[in-house]
Amino acid sequence: MSVAALELNDCGLVLRWLEDDRPTGPAPDPACALLQGGELLTGRAAAARARLHPRLVHERYWADLDRSALPPPFPTGLRPADLAHAQLKRLLGLPGRSLESLVVAVPGSFTPAQLGLLLGIAASLDLRVRGLVDSAVAASSCVPAPPRGLHLDVLLHCAVLTELEGVDGELRRRRVHVLAGAGLAAVRDACVRELAATFVERTRFDPLGTAGAEQQLHDRLPELLRELAESGHARLGLEARGSTVGVDVDGPGLSRASRAPLREVLLLVREWAGSTTQAQVLLSHRAAALPGLPAALSAAGAEPVVLPEHAATTAALRQRERFEAEGPSHRLVLRLPCRGESAARAPAPRPQAAEPVLQRPTHVVFEGRAVAITDQPLALGAGPEVVPELRSGAAGVRPLHGRIIPRPDAVVLTPEDGAEGSTLLNGRPVRGSAALAAGDRIGLGVPGVELALIAVGSTGPEDRHGPPPAR
Repeated sequence: MSVAALELNDCGLVLRWLEDDRPTGPAPDPACALLQGGELLTGRAAAARARLHPRLVHERYWADLDRSALPPPFPTGLRPADLAHAQLKRLLGLPGRSLESLVVAVPGSFTPAQLGLLLGIAASLDLRVRGLVDSAVAASSCVPAPPRGLHLDVLLHCAVLTELEGVDGELRRRRVHVLAGAGLAAVRDACVRELAATFVERTRFDPLGTAGAEQQLHDRLPELLRELAESGHARLGLEARGSTVGVDVDGPGLSRASRAPLREVLLLVREWAGSTTQAQVLLSHRAAALPGLPAALSAAGAEPVVLPEHAATTAALRQRERFEAEGPSHRLVLRLPCRGESAARAPAPRPQAAEPVLQRPTHVVFEGRAVAITDQPLALGAGPEVVPELRSGAAGVRPLHGRIIPRPDAVVLTPEDGAEGSTLLNGRPVRGSAALAAGDRIGLGVPGVELALIAVGSTGPEDRHGPPPAR
């Protein structure tokens, strides 16, 4: 019987075991379930058909791991836990392997209730879980422990930033930040929209117009991103109407498209980097592959360091004696000894793909006139006590859409109750609140008006409007 390590990341579940003292295992298995003709497919098989049958797909069962019933078209009584069970059963039931004993690396986004449910699923599969370890701690333990560090990983529907500290050669988890909406799915969708717009502009072919072309676009995106990371440009071809339609793709366009879903990540990293003298950000290979992210982190004042692929499972396997000696344990390990092994400094950003620093905005601009963002909330709308230029009213603009609220750590936009759907940030409705940066655009109403945010004194690309006019 062999001990295996499993990393639970819904971008792709990673299973590794030792063979001739070398970690080995299948390709990462994405969290995707597809119900087709009464058959339930999970992982890569489901992802390969997901765009062909989008209404029959579920991708949140690990993120929302619980016992609540799934909506139609899934059968009555089927739960996210059942889909997770099906994927693990298939992934772990490899022919010729006996993988009854596991060390599981779990992201910091998992709740205690979800960890308990995970252990229940493992028990139902007759699997012995030797230990649970935080995946950021496990992955980061392969490098010397910094006095303070930040680990950044992306899951399918969120990003997880883990604050770490090194004490006497041991790496410890201090705090976890889970940023919803900043995951691979949002970045992937933003890149797909950008690529589709490029196809339409250059060839008049819309790859989102047919399910088959859209599936090709999603299938080829990972390899395209790898090529862009290596060379800064790539050629993307899609099969359509019996021929191949292709466009040349460069990195800056996808970097700009990715910036919106990653905004909260970069703002948090910038804040953290400003409070430490050694602002080192350890990137999972998944995070490092996101377009423009290493360059944006450098611009935010951090030093990005790329961890080896499968770092979490490799470290878990190397620490297996520890788990074996302790016996089966259901506690989550939040500290591990460090090993001084190789991690790659992120390559210097290509000049054409460099990302500007996300600056704190200082003014709101409308029709060439600027209003300063002070330490008081700034109301937006067409009613009294709002941005002066809008008092005359504009089609579709409400008396009060929301407020720009300065905080010590960020400037945020908070929509008024009932105005969420008509208060937009860079073209997307704002739900709850959203951090703002210079270069953002706020839309009020339909057709409404658009306001620009600038940072006075900036010399970077974000300051597109120049200094505000005198008031």
